[in-house]
Amino acid sequence: MTEYLLPEEAAPFILRLAFALAIGFLIGLERGWRQREERSGDRLAGIRTYALYGLLGGAGGVLPNVWALPAAILGGALLIVVGYLGSLKRPEPDRGTTSETAAIITIVLGGLAGTGQLVLAAAGAVLTVLVLDSKRPLHAFLNAVRGEEVNAAIKLLVISVLILPFLPDQGYGPGGVLNPYEIWWAVVVVAGLSFAGYVAIRALGSIDGPLVFGLIGGLASSTAVTVASARMARSDRTLASAFAGGIGAASAVMMSRVAVLLAIFAPALMAAAWPPLAAGALASLAVGLGFTLSGRRRAGGAADALTLPPPDDVWFAVIFGFMLALIGLGIFYAERYLGDAGLFVLAVLSGVFDVDAFTLSAARSAVSATAPDAIRDALLVAVAVNTVGKAVIAWSIGGSAIGWRVAAMSAASVVAGAAVWALS
Repeated sequence: MTEYLLPEEAAPFILRLAFALAIGFLIGLERGWRQREERSGDRLAGIRTYALYGLLGGAGGVLPNVWALPAAILGGALLIVVGYLGSLKRPEPDRGTTSETAAIITIVLGGLAGTGQLVLAAAGAVLTVLVLDSKRPLHAFLNAVRGEEVNAAIKLLVISVLILPFLPDQGYGPGGVLNPYEIWWAVVVVAGLSFAGYVAIRALGSIDGPLVFGLIGGLASSTAVTVASARMARSDRTLASAFAGGIGAASAVMMSRVAVLLAIFAPALMAAAWPPLAAGALASLAVGLGFTLSGRRRAGGAADALTLPPPDDVWFAVIFGFMLALIGLGIFYAERYLGDAGLFVLAVLSGVFDVDAFTLSAARSAVSATAPDAIRDALLVAVAVNTVGKAVIAWSIGGSAIGWRVAAMSAASVVAGAAVWALS
């Protein structure tokens, strides 16, 4: 900046100052509206003060001295601290620091505008106003959150943020099938799906019937839905149809989840496997919907008691990662020594335990596989075994009333998928 600016040279700097002033005005508008019922002298800062804070930061950003902006921020912060200390002397002091923090942010955002970062400053101003205006829903959210849910969220952050970025992204072991980063990334994806399903269930509050429970709970674990539904149905046989419908919906979601995982990790394999998966999912959902319609009146408020505990993603990650590594090694040796037959044996064993683990291992192997059709067929076998296993769980826990219904759903799903597979 020269000592004297011509009008055309000064225009960009005037625009920056006006932008900084507008940012302060915007934040001050929200703060002023929030404190509109207080007396003028009792407010920490009004709309004019926030606008001046923004202009202060803008002036610091426009001035050529590199220390101008830090000095503006420091000086403004001192004024804010003095004002806050003075407010504590009132008979009923407000010990919150939201307005003070917003004032400091206003100066910083004004400084960004003064340095020419207009888009970044505008985005920061909008986000600031959004957070300030979210006091009521955020407080309601905090009152509704349980301690175990916070712990589950922290564990999910640990496995995704503190562990994943530091794992080596290279293959180890036989055939290089043990890639720590890829294995843990798959763990994070599946754990994230589990937690998302749990959050959806909690957000709904009173669940609108076992069918909705199955659709949402299937994101977390279709097996968990089966166990919970069978227990509820055992206590009241009149609920058997409704909860069988929920299990059918969860099974359909499980097949859809397999397709999503394939789309993420092996698009080519997904293109070959989606027709049978879609047929099985639609059949399962159709039969489940039929059972739900037949038992809707008797389901009533029983579904309100259904809840899933927050997923313990640390132990889930350890077990899932361990199983994923074993299945990856199993696929490698099965392909090498047993051929296609070994894949199908492994698919049956994996389907009993967890479809996702076999899906992700098969997806990682499909890239270099010499027989992708065999991997696709083995994957479908694992899905079929898992689907039939739900009938066994439902019958053993909930009794014959729900057992035969889930068996009918499983049979319809497997037959539909097998028919489409044969035609394709």
